[in-house]
Amino acid sequence: MRRKIRIVLSLIIVIIAIFGYAHISKTHAIYDRTIDPSEYGSVTANPDTTLEQSFVSEENCLDGIRIKGSENGDISQVYIHYTLKEMSTQKQVAEGEINAKEALSRQFYELPFQRIEGCNGEAYILQVEQYTTDQESSVSFMYERKAEENTNMLVDAEEIDGTVVMKTVTKRFDLETFFVVLVFAVYIMFFIRLLYKLFK
Repeated sequence: MRRKIRIVLSLIIVIIAIFGYAHISKTHAIYDRTIDPSEYGSVTANPDTTLEQSFVSEENCLDGIRIKGSENGDISQVYIHYTLKEMSTQKQVAEGEINAKEALSRQFYELPFQRIEGCNGEAYILQVEQYTTDQESSVSFMYERKAEENTNMLVDAEEIDGTVVMKTVTKRFDLETFFVVLVFAVYIMFFIRLLYKLFK
């Protein structure tokens, strides 16, 4: 009886741990991931230049944006300013500013903002500018050289045939991650139990 209780408690603990692990930053790319990065173009959104990218949200909530970029000089001297507007009303729903070095993670710059609700199927416009304290360093943002469906890219109000290499970020429970990790954990448990019986 005690053994069964220990097994049940162990399973409950494992499920709770996996449930916590499955709360992730879920991303949706608005660009074509199959395109070779060597074919990307780049644009530097300096104080005199405004980069805009419109997109349609695939999630009901948004917590941030990730944009792929490259470093030019000392990016600890670079600050990225960004705003997010509803396309239909032009209402600003998010704004932020972040140091480029602090924002950089795996070649993407994380642009966080307070959670926006009711986003699924809604069109938004991301505007990005940057300024530097040393007048030399900058960040170049990557874009693919074709416009994806339901997107529009502008540089200083001039339309560009391209799509910024960016992802939307939503912090939520991901069912797919939960089941994948759960199946893996169950497999490991049964494998260990099998080994225990073989060498007992």
